[in-house]
Amino acid sequence: MSKPIKEAIKNFNFLMYTFFSGLFYFIFFTVGISLGAGLAITLIGIPIVVAVLRQAPRFLHQDVKVAQTFMRDSSIGTGSYNASHTFKSSSINSEENMLDVLRNGTYWRQVLMLLSKLAIGMFSLLAGVLLYIAPIILILAPFTYKFTTISLLFFTVDNLLEALIVSAGGCLFLILSLSLGKALVGKINRYTHWAARG
Repeated sequence: MSKPIKEAIKNFNFLMYTFFSGLFYFIFFTVGISLGAGLAITLIGIPIVVAVLRQAPRFLHQDVKVAQTFMRDSSIGTGSYNASHTFKSSSINSEENMLDVLRNGTYWRQVLMLLSKLAIGMFSLLAGVLLYIAPIILILAPFTYKFTTISLLFFTVDNLLEALIVSAGGCLFLILSLSLGKALVGKINRYTHWAARG
């Protein structure tokens, strides 16, 4: 497999990871904090909120590790990240430690950065489909126009000549998409490292 194809697959996978991880973080933190806040009156909620907040540095660190794994052997730089930026969890039973976690603005900032990954992830999903899947569908137009309806903006592909023109356009779009996808993945990667440094 040639290097551009490997890099395109890697970039597409990273965009899909960004979407699914952003969706997971949003569900995890909104449900966890809402549940903890709702149960705070019974005093069970405070340890739940603290436990949820303590996951933020771990998730950020995991994101950086995943970004470095995806970007290994890639021309996109990964930056550097020091694991010492993560907070070590102390005894969960100590009231003082729980209050320290609740008062610590860093945990809340990290949660907000992870929540923002939902918007980034949704954009990544859209970009992944437009930049990597759409060109392949266009390239395959000469083989599929007889079996499916291909409509592009103002016209429908219904003969071989139009299908070949669409396929040629798909090839050009794919070449452009590879550069755009690489740039987008680089920006998401830099955001991930910036968020982890907090």
